[in-house]
Amino acid sequence: MMEEKNNELTPTFFRDIVESSSDAIIVTDTMGKVIYWNPSAESIYGYHAEEAMSRTTLELIATGDSVRYGEEIIAALAKGQQWAGEYS
Repeated sequence: MMEEKNNELTPTFFRDIVESSSDAIIVTDTMGKVIYWNPSAESIYGYHAEEAMSRTTLELIATGDSVRYGEEIIAALAKGQQWAGEYS
């Protein structure tokens, strides 16, 4: 990992962590549209970041019951409620 001056936790430091993670890290807006898709998400789900951008996670990776659960999460976020967790 890169060395930071004075041990500062800079945006570059965090970007490097997210980019090098072996876990898929996906960030969406409140309507579920992808605004960030890391390299591991590309490997795991088979979509390049450019393909995933502006599509919803429901379109890209949801199946079965996770579609309904995802719709509930998006509806809650659209109402201004918060959600955090693992979506699978």
